[in-house]
Amino acid sequence: GRKRKSNRFPVGYMQAAKRARNDEDRLRQEIEESSMRVDVLKVELIAKQKEEEESSMRVDVLKVELIAKQKEEEEEKKMLETSIRSIRRLNTKVRCQKIKKN
Repeated sequence: GRKRKSNRFPVGYMQAAKRARNDEDRLRQEIEESSMRVDVLKVELIAKQKEEEESSMRVDVLKVELIAKQKEEEEEKKMLETSIRSIRRLNTKVRCQKIKKN
């Protein structure tokens, strides 16, 4: 009579299925590792940006300090010039009085 069809899978099917599962696992692993590397890079980028922000803030602080120092020096210079003028006026008065006495 006729041969009954067997329910077994064709030869090589099981090996092919196993290979496919292994490939899938390997790809999943690679994707995970790649994703982890991307996360690390994101963290490094954020750290670098914070560093630059802090550096920029320090520069801003230094600029403000420099401007304050320049204003201070200008004020001191004005005071000195005023003092010099008043000393000259005093000298002139003293000379005038000496001349008047003589």
